[in-house]
Amino acid sequence: MSVPPRKASRSGSMDEGSSSPTNPYAMLHRGQSKRAPSIPVGDGLAAVMSRKTEAPPYEDLINFPRAKDKDEIRCVMCGLPPGPGCAIPRQNKDVCKECDKSTWQHCASSVYFKWCKGCKKFLRLGSFSEKLDAAKCDRCRERGRQSYLLKKGKDGECPRLSTSGSRSRSCSITSTGSDGNDIHELDLAAAAAAIAAAATTAAATTVNTVAHRTHRTGTSLPSVPLCPPASY
Repeated sequence: MSVPPRKASRSGSMDEGSSSPTNPYAMLHRGQSKRAPSIPVGDGLAAVMSRKTEAPPYEDLINFPRAKDKDEIRCVMCGLPPGPGCAIPRQNKDVCKECDKSTWQHCASSVYFKWCKGCKKFLRLGSFSEKLDAAKCDRCRERGRQSYLLKKGKDGECPRLSTSGSRSRSCSITSTGSDGNDIHELDLAAAAAAIAAAATTAAATTVNTVAHRTHRTGTSLPSVPLCPPASY
């Protein structure tokens, strides 16, 4: 009884005993890197993460050359062309979605590496020390956090002085107590009193200015109604 041929793996190379490859680009396989079946644990993982050797350049890591024609595009790691089981995002340097989340090991140097979707390059596994299965390296994740906090801070801060020179009312009458709670009632009353006093002072100043001018010119003083205090 004959043994049925085994299917080719995602790496694109034929398993022993197969009669024909399922990957049309299998003959281009360079065998420079292999998918890591498992990540070391314990002391082994600590040794891998502490290793400062950077991953080799892109061309020394990929298993298949990049296609020069869009009709021949294929994943540079597994060699599969786009299809139901292989999606290759744009601007991903021809690394498919399955391969960009896998952990790889360079055969010549034994360096473990992964694809970073932020840097758009392969980095040593130590660059993902915060989260080994993360799509982005520690540096990109930290940059994303800083950008988020900066944006959140800008959205939540008090608006700056407007063109009229007055601050937003919510910023002027709200303060924070020693226990971190907002104090509204006391500041609201004080702000209302200050606004009313300012309005009265402005009106009185206007009347005095007009009276002084009419005294010099000899004309009669017009009736200037005082602005009533604003109520809040």
